[in-house]
This record gives sequence, C-alpha cells and structure tokens, in this order.
Amino acid sequence: MLGGVLAVVAFTLALQGARSLWEPDEGRYVNVALEMITSGDWMTPRLHHEVPHYSKPPLTYWTIAASLEIFGRTEWAARLPGALAFAGTILLVAWSARRLAPGAEVTAAVVYATSLLPFVAANIVSTDTLLAFTAMTGVAGFVELAFGDGSPRLARAMLWGGFGLAFLTKGPPGLLPLAALLVFSARDGRSWRGARRLASLPSLALFAALAFTWYLHEIAHRPDLLRYLLGAEVMARVGSPEFDRNSGLRGLVRMYAPVVLAGMLPWWPLALVRERRRRASEQVGRAPLAREERLLLLWLLLPLTVFVIAQSRLPLYLLPLAAPAALLLARRLGPLPTTRRELVGIVLLAAVLVGLRGLSAQYPTARDGRRFAAALLRQLPYPPGEVLFVETKPHYTVAFYLGCEVESVDLATIQIRPREPSYRQMAEPLASELADPEPARIFLVTPGGDEAWRRELAALGYEARTLGKVDRYTIYLAPRRAGPAGPG
Repeated sequence: MLGGVLAVVAFTLALQGARSLWEPDEGRYVNVALEMITSGDWMTPRLHHEVPHYSKPPLTYWTIAASLEIFGRTEWAARLPGALAFAGTILLVAWSARRLAPGAEVTAAVVYATSLLPFVAANIVSTDTLLAFTAMTGVAGFVELAFGDGSPRLARAMLWGGFGLAFLTKGPPGLLPLAALLVFSARDGRSWRGARRLASLPSLALFAALAFTWYLHEIAHRPDLLRYLLGAEVMARVGSPEFDRNSGLRGLVRMYAPVVLAGMLPWWPLALVRERRRRASEQVGRAPLAREERLLLLWLLLPLTVFVIAQSRLPLYLLPLAAPAALLLARRLGPLPTTRRELVGIVLLAAVLVGLRGLSAQYPTARDGRRFAAALLRQLPYPPGEVLFVETKPHYTVAFYLGCEVESVDLATIQIRPREPSYRQMAEPLASELADPEPARIFLVTPGGDEAWRRELAALGYEARTLGKVDRYTIYLAPRRAGPAGPG
C-alpha cells in the first residue's frame, strides 16, 4: 500500500518544473498568487495592486501562493499544488473502485494516472486539477455512504467538505457532480431510503463554511460583486458568447471532440476490444446496468450535458469527467496487471509520459514566458519595476520571471463613461498611469500601435523613447516630459 502511494507521488511530481510557464493562463494564475504574497492580502485576488480579479474563487491561488512561499519562485513550486491534487485524485479513484469496480482498484488508478487528459492537465497551472481532486473527494464520500459500510460521519465529511472546497475552487461548476449524485439518490431505491445518511447538520455546516465564507466576506466589502458573479461568471458563461470562448457548434466540435476522442487514450480502445472479446467468448448479450454503472454514467453524462450547452468552452473543463470515465473503463478492463508483460507495459507507458513531460520544455512556442522575459531583460538598461502592455493583453509571466508588476494600458486620455466594476482584466488610462511616479517603467507597444502611442504621448506633453524590439513588441523606456518649443 505504502509503496503504491509513493509510486503515485513520484510519478506525479517527476519533472513538473522542466517546462517554463506559458501564456496566458499559467502566467495569470501565478501572477495573482504573487500579488497575494506581495500585498499580504490573501482574501482579494488581484492581477495588479489596483485591479481586483474575481474570475475564480481563491483556493487555487492560495495553494500556489503557499507553495511559492515555502519552496521559492520556481516552476516546480508553481505546479506542485496541481501535482499533489493529481496524486490525490488517483488515490481516491482507486479507493472508490473498491465499491464501484471491485477487483480493479489498481486498474482504475493506472487508467486515470496514464490517460492523456488528466496527465496533461496536471502539468498546467489552472483550477481544473484541483477541482477534479476536490470533487472526487466529495464523490468518494458519497460512494462510501451509498455502497459501503464505513463510518457515515467520515463519509459525510468527505462528501460535503469535498464539494465545499470544489465550490471554493471554481464556483457553481464545482457542484455539477453533486447534482448527478443527488439525481442518482432520488432515482435509486436503496440510496433514497437511506437518504438521511447523506447529510447531517455538522456536514452541511462544514459545506456552508467552506463554500460561502469567502464569498460573504468579499461581498460584504463590495456589494456590487454579487451581481457580477451571478451575471458575468455564471449566466454569461452558460448562455452567452460574451467571453469569446468557443461558443456555437463550431466551438463545441473544436474544443470537446478532440478531448472526448483522445482524453482517455490509450485505454478506451483496449477496453472496447476486451469487452467485445468477453461477450463473444461468453456468448452473452448486453446485461442490465448495475447500480454502480448507473451512478458512473450519470456522474459522467449530466455534467457533460451542461458543458455542451454552456457557451464558454475550454478543453480542461472536461477534466472532472475523467474520474467516472476511468472507473467505467476499469470495469471493462478488469484486474491489471495480471502478467509480467502487462506490468512492463504499464511501467513503460508511465516512463514515456514522464519523458514527454520533460521534452515539453524543449517545445518552441511564442507562449514561453521564460524565453520572452529573458529576451526582454537582455535589452533593458535596468531591471524593470513595472512592465506595461499598451492596448493589448499583458504577458503575466513577466511578473514571475522578472519580479516586477505587469499591467495593461489604455491610450484613451478621457473616460467616455465611468468604468463599471468588472472585476476582470482592466486597462488603466495612459494619463492616469503617467501621473503615478512609479520607477523603472517599461512600455511594450504592438505592431501598428506606435503612431497612436506617440500621438497620445505628445498630446499629454511627453516624448517617446524607443529602446528596441522583443518579439512583436516595440520597447519604450518611461516617457519624459517634452521640452519647451524653440524660438520662432
């Protein structure tokens, strides 16, 4: 048992720091964590000390910030919380397989650990791997209540505590597996008769404390935040293309079809072949679904239906569905490994995956934050105190690699209308930025924007000072006041 746990931890931690942080998501998550460390305010997520950022609840930021504080500013430390969450999910999948796929506990763990979707996700700084772990904790508690004979008190704490943390990780999407569990309970006779086992006052109090305390604290300080969270972060993501995240049929196919087909490779083709061979050898037709399979299918399909309907779509949104998929595949595959050849194959697969994790560090991409920051620093006469991106989205990885603040600047000198609190990425007007006496500022301007940049500076009484170029950006030193006009 201990050897298996150590093997899982070693597998999930190996070479996690090999690859640099990539834009945009990894840089943004780590930057918010760094702002928490710098400001000492761990309650309000911020992209910049002037810009609150409530796109996600804070649990992921807290774990990253804690890891960076303990282990230092390294890529390995930034990815450590996700790696540990991945390891925890693997172990919980195996633990739940005792009830849902008896005899195939190791199979379920191996399938989840070595399938492409969960393995790749664990090497990306995001909320999704932590969400998969917290939701799996809740499901494991439910499985013990509905199918097991262990301590109801511990199982209820896992059920409601896990989903409380899931809500603190990603808000309402974190409760989609819980909705599937409750639907299963309502439709399943034995579970429904024992419904009083599912909850108690202490377990519900635990859920409420974990899920809602932070929200209540922040809304008490910002009453307009509730409207934003419900409107933009819930309703707009579900029913509107406002976030420009792969809405419509084309976005659905582009984002989710590859994940559905490749996410559980290499295991689903093998499971399909084994199931066909079993039916052929036993000459049996399709048997009625067992209770365990009904739960697994509901856990898989109900959240998937919501993700398909929602107009905001990204591949990692489907990550929490990998756990029920792994358990379904384990039921088809049966016990593994049963031969030395199978054991060698699993070890080789794990080694190949870890090797690919290391090779990903050599993959050339414009999203490489370490490369961009190094190229920028080589051209600067001094370490920057702040890097400002003019009329474009910032590279937040610059904050991680150069130890400076990062912000977006809007060329508008006059606000046409008051900016309503959006609690998302905002650009500060150039006039306001220049009025702040902040030292060692660097401005980065995109191609085609230089003329407007110079014109706006001139209107404000400043002169541009060009330094060079980095990637597609022109580098400008902090503008200086224009001198008086000559005679005549």
